Amino acid sequence: MAKKEIILDTSVAIDIFLDLPIAIAWSKKFDQYEILITSITVMEVLAGARNKSEMGRIGRFLSQFKHLHILRQDSEWAVRQFGHSGSVIKSAWLIA
Repeated sequence: MAKKEIILDTSVAIDIFLDLPIAIAWSKKFDQYEILITSITVMEVLAGARNKSEMGRIGRFLSQFKHLHILRQDSEWAVRQFGHSGSVIKSAWLIA
């Protein structure tokens, strides 16, 4: 049976990379899930690298996650869903 998937938000990815205890504890709750990151998250996290060495460490860290490439249709669908739900994004769609 395939694992359920969740999308990791940029701020959470950074906190896990920085080994913050609260982020590590959160991530352990989702061991049974496949954690995905978007190409946007990859670029945002890499953009925060202070030097080439850190960029390498970040790249290795990010490589453990499956990358989700967002298409225009995905973005349009997400905007429609957001409009239907008011100002609340249901946790089933995004865990951040």
